[in-house]
Amino acid sequence: MYEYGKLLIEGELYEEDANNGLRYIYWSAQKGIISAKTHYAEMIFNDIDSEEWQVEIAIDFLMQAIKEEDSAAQYLLSKQYKSGKYFTCDKEKSISFLKRAALGGHGQASYDYGKYLLDIGDKESSLKYIQQAVDRMYPDAYLLCALYWSRVKNGYDQTVDWYEKYLVLQPDDHETYIDLAEYKYQNRGFGVKRIYEALGTLLMVVRKEELPNKVRRLYL
Repeated sequence: MYEYGKLLIEGELYEEDANNGLRYIYWSAQKGIISAKTHYAEMIFNDIDSEEWQVEIAIDFLMQAIKEEDSAAQYLLSKQYKSGKYFTCDKEKSISFLKRAALGGHGQASYDYGKYLLDIGDKESSLKYIQQAVDRMYPDAYLLCALYWSRVKNGYDQTVDWYEKYLVLQPDDHETYIDLAEYKYQNRGFGVKRIYEALGTLLMVVRKEELPNKVRRLYL
């Protein structure tokens, strides 16, 4: 029932039907499926037209999922404490639940907590969580690793490797193909080789059905 509700919302196998999809997720949550409880809460919180009674049910479902140590629920509650929309804004609680979600195996939480640690100067600890995000195949963690290596002397090969790993996960991200091409052109040294490598990356974008304006400008 829960999986069918997700399919209706995503429109992957059936015509997109968010209202009926939400109903199936609600019924699944009522039957005790923890991930459905978190999913229902997230949808209600993200819908600007949610009614008060729906928000009350969503909060109840979310807190039930929190008691079950659901990492997605912990991450969602962290965001709520940060935004202050449905919970009183509380930075300490937001960070606490973010850490719990990261420790519980949530990829985006691992990345966000790693970034937080990096921002406050705890580089050693941050690398642990960013690596966890990589292990869980969270795409932005790959880009962060590419950015890190791009600032390291003689880090060219590692930078390109992380960019390419990211593009395996996000093959339609045209902007990152272009960023990689520019990086190759600017950092590969001199001579024809850097031009070939940069153009090879750009051609991967050119083969797409729509050619981004940024690529057109590079060619003109």
